[in-house]
Amino acid sequence: MEEDGERKVLVEAQQVPSLGYRAYPVLTRETGRIATENEISVSPTCLENRYYRIELNERGQITALLDKRHKRQVLEPGAAGNVLQAFEDKPMDFDAWDIDIYYQEKMRPVDQLVEATVEENRPLRGVLHLVWRFLDSQIVQRLTIYRSSPRIDFKTEANWQEKQILLKAAFPVAVRATRATYEIQFGNVERPTHLQPAAPRRGLARKCGHARGLRPELSAGGRPGSPKRQRRPPEKIQLCPAGQ
Repeated sequence: MEEDGERKVLVEAQQVPSLGYRAYPVLTRETGRIATENEISVSPTCLENRYYRIELNERGQITALLDKRHKRQVLEPGAAGNVLQAFEDKPMDFDAWDIDIYYQEKMRPVDQLVEATVEENRPLRGVLHLVWRFLDSQIVQRLTIYRSSPRIDFKTEANWQEKQILLKAAFPVAVRATRATYEIQFGNVERPTHLQPAAPRRGLARKCGHARGLRPELSAGGRPGSPKRQRRPPEKIQLCPAGQ
């Protein structure tokens, strides 16, 4: 196969031990058994293997994702997946850091699909190449499925030329769960999948924003941002006679 102008060999490495290695013999076409049957099908509107059937619309969005092993649709009824969305990003403070909750109020879909071509349709892997335009920016994505792995990879590269605009990929899945686990740099964090009431949400913003989500009022005689401290009156303790 050719990739980035170079000829490469795509190998399906099976049973590789964790933190280890495994040696595979290289056979010639005459002595080796080469699998020629292709179980993968890729077109600009549909990708399919033994695990999934993925259908796309004319905007490059996933309209149906059938999990063949569990015989169910992954997406919510009537919803689309892999929907690129652009949001206005103008927080109250710390422009390079904070994302305020009201960012969701101004959303614009990125649906100007300018290219959808089959990049690979081979026995081991299938790749669909998608390109979108948004204002002065370009988003390139390679949607990949495999013969022997129930993975779906979305390799997305953005030549982003916009300012104060967030880019997000939305996947409204038909999964009922109150919490979800997200990857971070050196581990993972668990978060609720629903909006919390106002007071708990402010507390969550303070924790996730490293105390930057709240704006304490200016206290009398203190510096800006310092919370006002009040002295608690001493508590009165009343002793009761024994037996009461």
